[in-house]
Amino acid sequence: MQSLPVINVALICCNQFWKDDISYSLESLPGYKLIAADTENDNLLQSLRHANKRPSLCIIDASLGKLKNMRLIHILRSEWPGIKIALLLTHFDWEVFNTYRNIPDGLLLKSETPEKFKTDLDNIFFKQYLYSDEIFTAAANTIVSYGISKRHLQFLKLCCTNLTYHEIAEKMEVSVRTVDGYRDHLFKQFNVTNKTSMVLYGLKHKHIFMEDINI
Repeated sequence: MQSLPVINVALICCNQFWKDDISYSLESLPGYKLIAADTENDNLLQSLRHANKRPSLCIIDASLGKLKNMRLIHILRSEWPGIKIALLLTHFDWEVFNTYRNIPDGLLLKSETPEKFKTDLDNIFFKQYLYSDEIFTAAANTIVSYGISKRHLQFLKLCCTNLTYHEIAEKMEVSVRTVDGYRDHLFKQFNVTNKTSMVLYGLKHKHIFMEDINI
């Protein structure tokens, strides 16, 4: 049976404690080899350029800030095409989630156990874009905490299509009267009076996104 190739990992963390802690975890994971780790972007890049192995995955601490991280991601993907990017979060943060949406190949939590950390890394590297179960649950709970239930959010997304309210009711497998209730609830919550304004409000407050629009 052919063994899987070793994944060369680079790590950038906001402080020495996290760098050392996560470095220790990475060095103990089978199938992964830490080839560079630092708290400064330029130092990490210099180490990678002098390394005799190509990085396959870079784990980047979201706490370093958007501008620094976007610049680093751009350089990494320019110099090492195909490199996977995993964004490291202290906890789920909706603003951070939206800032980096569709940019990294996956999201990780610093507090994961080594076993769970490896599972998430495997999924990020060998599968498509991944949020761990913990992050997905946190995101769903955040949406609900915004005051929008999952059913209202589903209705709002369907309002971004060319479906009529009757067709939306069929799609959601509810009555037209129930759909009217969803609409009236969101009208009142968003303080709007028509479907277009409701969708625009949803976009502005990041309940929905431009890729949801299909009219």
